[in-house]
Amino acid sequence: NPCVGSGHALLALRTDYVRQLKFIHESLGIQRVRFHGILCDDLRTFSDLSMQMAVPGAEAFTEYNFNACGVAYDNVLEAGMKPFVELSFMPKKLAAKDRPQVGMFFYDPLIVPPADWDAWADYIRAFVRFLIHRYGAVEIRTWFFEVLNEPDLPGIFWNGTRDEYFRLYAVTARAIKSVDPLIPVGGPSSSNSKWVRSFLDFCAAEGVPVDFVSTHQYAGDP
Repeated sequence: NPCVGSGHALLALRTDYVRQLKFIHESLGIQRVRFHGILCDDLRTFSDLSMQMAVPGAEAFTEYNFNACGVAYDNVLEAGMKPFVELSFMPKKLAAKDRPQVGMFFYDPLIVPPADWDAWADYIRAFVRFLIHRYGAVEIRTWFFEVLNEPDLPGIFWNGTRDEYFRLYAVTARAIKSVDPLIPVGGPSSSNSKWVRSFLDFCAAEGVPVDFVSTHQYAGDP
């Protein structure tokens, strides 16, 4: 009842998706929806001019554009629900190039750390400021912001180490809190309760903010 998972973020732009979301909210009382890929390149959150025109020097002209994210969240709210925000996956403009980038699913999510950690933090701050401008701080403080999805599964959701995920969490959580310290942030969003103790130990040792702990249990898990 508190939350249901769904497909990836691009689906939330579809009329039939919104109609179904409204139906499950009204008939089953489900309050929130969580999906992958709100930061994926199919929503064009971070682009450059070369994606429109292949001219010399076009890569230097970049912009953040979170409008499609806003439409997806508009549709969730219109259905009477709230987003459970999974911050995934890495935009190509920010993705590390030193390892295989693409994970599972047909929309080719990039499951690597950022090439530039400061650039990632700036991007996250811009995303949070966009949400506050669109919905207001009071509303955004009722959402949950979760860093990535099941980073303990290499090649599927995260082509990085555990320590790199912990760094990603720390940089992301601090970036969010720098915009509004009352926005709830958590992790490690692992499978089968993995990394929970080490995640909490890391946050305590490094003074990293964590408001909730999340993990995923599947049939047959202890």
